[in-house]
Amino acid sequence: MNMTTAERIGAAIRGCRKANSMTLEQLAEYIGTAPSYVGAIERGQRNVTIRTLEKIANVFDLDLFDLIRLGANKNEAIKDIHTFLLMQDATTQIKVRNMLYELFKDDPE
Repeated sequence: MNMTTAERIGAAIRGCRKANSMTLEQLAEYIGTAPSYVGAIERGQRNVTIRTLEKIANVFDLDLFDLIRLGANKNEAIKDIHTFLLMQDATTQIKVRNMLYELFKDDPE
């Protein structure tokens, strides 16, 4: 099933919200809107302004373009990993990157 852009962005927002153990009500309060509106955004049923997307990205300490990129990835495992890494501090991100490099580097043997 092909998702619309609105559905993909909504899924990214839902993923970030859940990764932060946040309710619809909490996210709505942080961005100054109704929980029903946030739910509709997450389901891809409402158009969302850039300003609202910026507010949502700020709640998760993300750049707007990182939030949108999360919605662009169709591979759920990669999306989950990306979301997890974006929620970590820079030191942890570097540690995870280094671990992945070690795990997947070519074995000379």
